Amino acid sequence: MKTVIFTIALGLAMTSQALPAPGTGVTSRGLAHVIENIQAPNAHALAKNGLVDVLGGENGAEDAAAAEKKKAVAAEEEKAAGDENAAAEGEAANEVELQGEFDVAVELEGGGIKQDVLFTKSTVGSFEFEFQSAEADTLTVTEKEPGGVAPAGFDFVEQNAFDVALAISEGQGLMLSKIDFVFDAASPELEGVDVTQAQVGKLCAETGAFVIAESLGELEFEAEENEVTLNLNANVTAQGEWAFFVPAADAAAQEEVAVIEDPKAAKDAKAAEEKAAKHEKAAEAKAAKDAKAAEEAVVAHPPAEEAVVAHPPAEEAVVAHPPAEEAVVAHPPPEEVAEEGHVVVEEQAAAPHEQPVVKASKHGRRSVRAF
Repeated sequence: MKTVIFTIALGLAMTSQALPAPGTGVTSRGLAHVIENIQAPNAHALAKNGLVDVLGGENGAEDAAAAEKKKAVAAEEEKAAGDENAAAEGEAANEVELQGEFDVAVELEGGGIKQDVLFTKSTVGSFEFEFQSAEADTLTVTEKEPGGVAPAGFDFVEQNAFDVALAISEGQGLMLSKIDFVFDAASPELEGVDVTQAQVGKLCAETGAFVIAESLGELEFEAEENEVTLNLNANVTAQGEWAFFVPAADAAAQEEVAVIEDPKAAKDAKAAEEKAAKHEKAAEAKAAKDAKAAEEAVVAHPPAEEAVVAHPPAEEAVVAHPPAEEAVVAHPPPEEVAEEGHVVVEEQAAAPHEQPVVKASKHGRRSVRAF
């Protein structure tokens, strides 16, 4: 087995030395060199070294190919980086940053040059307008009190609005128009407010309210700049009144955070609420008890009006039971005697089973008496 391996190795080593370079034929010198190696006393060592050279040559070729490939990749990356830098430089060369003041006209260039106009900073940040057009224009921005109410569920970031006026285009046919607001991260007015949820709204004169809608444009929050930006759609003009809003829930969240940050105040407030609830419950129970007692007292002792009905006054009693004088008129006493020629009937209560007796008087009168 060893002999076979040796023979193969020796053949490879000698063949590599005898074979000509690409494009040339076999030379007599190469054959003579092979024969010398076979006859040499150290042929085994030569074969070993030749095999190493052959294998090393193959590995070296692979390494060289990998190196070439890596070099090509590096060259492509360098070229791409160069292209990006060139594009950035070109973009920077075509972009201008301007400083604006409210109520002061700013002249804007045409020719497709992008211009960012940043206005005077307020307590929470700065209004910015981005403009790009083939034609030059004149921009005037006025800071004012809002001309309408905030959309439902939203609050003004600050109680102001910005009226944008473009003297030439009136905001139509622009290559780019954006309404931005750069928030001041250090402003105490924004403490606890999530400005990443900020929205941009435009005033609707017909309804008297600001409108927030996707139809206005594409809204984006740029974290690096701490800026909310609205890229207006082609059919929406920048001309008009704009304002910035945050969800109304942020105000409640801010109050909740303040309570959480002061555990003692939160504990005292909770104890006060529980005490007030306890007193309120006790007062309700006492009021219910007093009302029930009052009802029972009314049932046991009816008021004077009801007592009068049960016991009518003397005048009404007289009607039911007339006095003796009226009774005499209705029932005259038996002593009364009729005039002469008339019979006077004296009625007395007859005893049981007795018949009345009629008696004649000496004056020719008769009386009837019952015995």
